[in-house]
Amino acid sequence: MADERSVDVDEPTNPAPAAESARRPAVGVARLTPVQEAYSAYARHFLNCDACMDRSSPSCETAPLLWRDYQEQVEAVRAKLLGR
Repeated sequence: MADERSVDVDEPTNPAPAAESARRPAVGVARLTPVQEAYSAYARHFLNCDACMDRSSPSCETAPLLWRDYQEQVEAVRAKLLGR
C-alpha cells in the first residue's frame, strides 16, 4: 500500500494538454523595425560573404553600403526621438 508521498509510476506526471487547448506558435505575425531589418541585412551579408569573413583582406563593396544604411536608420530614429 502506498502512502501520500509515493508516486504511482503508471500515472503521467505531465499529462498532454487537450487538442483544443494546444498552443500555436505566433510565426510571421510581427515585422522587424527598419533598424532591425537594416542590421539583419548587414549581418546576413557579412556572415555569408567570403571577402567580409576573411580578416586578412578588405571587406567587399556591399558591406559598407549596408552598414551605412543601418547607421542612417539609427539616425532617423534618434532624430525622431529627439524631435529634430
